Amino acid sequence: MGREGRFVRDKIVYSQLSVYLTFDSLCFNTVNQCLFFLITVAYVYCEWLFGYWKRKNVPHKKSTSLIYGSIGKLFKAEVSQGYFFKDIYDSFHGEPFVGFYEFQRPSLLLRDPEIVKKVLAENFNSFHKNGLYVNEKEDNFFNRNPFVLTGTRWKEARSKLTQTLTVNKLKFLPESISKIYPSMKTFLDETEDNIEAYEFGTNITSGMAASWSWGIEDSGF
Repeated sequence: MGREGRFVRDKIVYSQLSVYLTFDSLCFNTVNQCLFFLITVAYVYCEWLFGYWKRKNVPHKKSTSLIYGSIGKLFKAEVSQGYFFKDIYDSFHGEPFVGFYEFQRPSLLLRDPEIVKKVLAENFNSFHKNGLYVNEKEDNFFNRNPFVLTGTRWKEARSKLTQTLTVNKLKFLPESISKIYPSMKTFLDETEDNIEAYEFGTNITSGMAASWSWGIEDSGF
């Protein structure tokens, strides 16, 4: 092969190499642009998602995590539920309500007693969903608790309780509790062995129920 042939061959190889480099550079730039676009979209979405209470002009606890929202410490069991909500309550003194984020869901903590009254009494039909989840198959006892029921099941339980927990009957509740106290104190003073907490609580509950509901003077001890 002569000099001209080698020159043509080298030129073809150089052209192919240039094409490959240009294609690789184009792919690299395209990938970078796609990543930049996705990151920008994710950032804008997160700003919009965790800016809900800011748009509503509601004082709120800012989100500290994209996954957990404001409840990171609570979800990781670093603090108790009571301490977590008390911290939010104390941090916004004078505010009627405070917003926070349960994961990506905006939630509201009420501080004003009048608003609490409206939610729990006057407009409770619109606020009966409490956010608690109970597996009905695994916990057949707790899922009947009216404090965790929602929808139709809550309305049925509420109608039964309102017939029983009338104002006149509730007036006698403190008296029923006070009648059990002397027997309970005597039982504790005379018992030297360890006390079974479950049995102790059952005795108190049965004594209160018998005295308050049917007028039976039975302390349960």
